[in-house]
Amino acid sequence: MNSISFCFLSFFSFSKVRTLALGADVTNSARGFMLSLGCIQALKCNSNKCPTGIATTNPYLMEGLDPEDKSHRVYNFHKRTVGSALDIIGAMGHEHVDQVSSDDIQRRGGNEVRTLNERFPGVEPNSLLEGNAPERLQQVWDECSSRKPSTKRWIY
Repeated sequence: MNSISFCFLSFFSFSKVRTLALGADVTNSARGFMLSLGCIQALKCNSNKCPTGIATTNPYLMEGLDPEDKSHRVYNFHKRTVGSALDIIGAMGHEHVDQVSSDDIQRRGGNEVRTLNERFPGVEPNSLLEGNAPERLQQVWDECSSRKPSTKRWIY
């Protein structure tokens, strides 16, 4: 495996572990699987002109997609990504995915290093509905709840 493949797997594996640490029950990776199929991100998915044949119904373009070859690539990507994520979890000292918590991963912001738990504290169930969530989160919740459903708001 070359260094680019290793970095690619490490990114997706760590992303899965981080998502689990934040409390997710399931993780998905559409982009990872598209890239393992051979997607070159030509940004033509919605035009039926995908040059690799992945996102098209054009028979001429679909000739570039060899299901026999690509199925092995997708299988290997999935197997190695999961294996790499389990290696990361093992390096944390855990024996099972359920043991990963937001205290296991640290994130640097400027000159400060804090755990995910310190950076993104947990919220008690129903606290947003009851009005006693952390101040900034409650403020955003209340503001968004008072708007009409059609009003768009992006939170960064």
